[in-house]
Amino acid sequence: MRRPRHLAYRGMVSADLHRSHPHPDIASSTSGPVVALIGPEEVPPALLSAMSSNDLVPVPLPPLHPSSAQQRLGTLICILACDAVILVLPAAVGLDPGSTEVWQQAAEHGMPRSVLVVGLGAGTADLEDMSAIVARALDHEPLVPRLPVLADDEVPAASMDLVTLGIATTEGPGQVDPEHVAVVQEARAALIASIAVTSDDDVLVDQAVAGLQPSVDRLAAGLADAAASGQSATVLPITPDMAAVADLARWWRNLPFIADRLVPVDAHGEPAPATAQFLAVVIGFDEPNSRVRVLRHGPSAPRSMPSAQEADVEGPSAGSVLLTRVGTSSGGPHGQRSWPTWMTPADGPFLPGTVVDVRLPLRTEPGEALCVAAEPVWLVP
Repeated sequence: MRRPRHLAYRGMVSADLHRSHPHPDIASSTSGPVVALIGPEEVPPALLSAMSSNDLVPVPLPPLHPSSAQQRLGTLICILACDAVILVLPAAVGLDPGSTEVWQQAAEHGMPRSVLVVGLGAGTADLEDMSAIVARALDHEPLVPRLPVLADDEVPAASMDLVTLGIATTEGPGQVDPEHVAVVQEARAALIASIAVTSDDDVLVDQAVAGLQPSVDRLAAGLADAAASGQSATVLPITPDMAAVADLARWWRNLPFIADRLVPVDAHGEPAPATAQFLAVVIGFDEPNSRVRVLRHGPSAPRSMPSAQEADVEGPSAGSVLLTRVGTSSGGPHGQRSWPTWMTPADGPFLPGTVVDVRLPLRTEPGEALCVAAEPVWLVP
């Protein structure tokens, strides 16, 4: 096993970036943070599986290259309905304009966020260069707390934690030799300095300024605070051990559900009265089910939503389940259509923050809103 280092940005996309993937079963999920995934390509299935195994609820969104203004707005609405966002960045592809736009908007809302670099390999990618791209286009001071460890064929075989200086492999902790430790000292010093910029820990800050080494526990706590608060983005390599996913699960496990990143508005773009008994945002579609994140569920809302026969098919009426389209950034929600409909809920309560699968007679798109209200409600950032 070779020493850890950053890899070069060159070559083709790794063959393991599949073009399609099954949606994970997350009906009625409250098992962990709900995390949106964006990027120029489909999310590798192995990454989705690793996230589910680490009690993260993945929400893979359609690729944004190319994309329309309406699709980007719908993606942003989905992101803001989640607890955190991941940009899955193929090392041989780089950033696309759509992902860059919605990432920057999510950062303005203080979303916890991370860039996961996939497709690292011989002649394909350099984590240092990718981190520089992130710093230039997305976040000024990203944190890079883990490096890939290369095998003799230049393919990542493991990864090294710059806080603990431990190595993770697919078989568990790996052996650390002095060469590993020596070669990462510069990267570790840069990580300590970046953590100190946003840390509220006076001892850690004083030690960093003095050039001293903070304790592992103090440094780990500072990193977790920075990653969970949304003050700093992290850049992590996806390696066979999937330790980067475990890092995110550890940092994000106590993220609060924040419903007010999205504002309910009426057909004229004015704030909607808080009368909707049920309000959810569509975050995925896997025929015949739509996956939604519940934002609001009033105490008097019916446990069973109107059936197909009970739904008002002529126009919106009190008690109907209404589906509203994503507006456009130029026109807002005004003039966008809404449909009265019905839905069959999955098992489990519609508690705020839960992710549930529901069956609708309509195909849905990310960012659309479902509500039980007398008048249609749209969601805007």
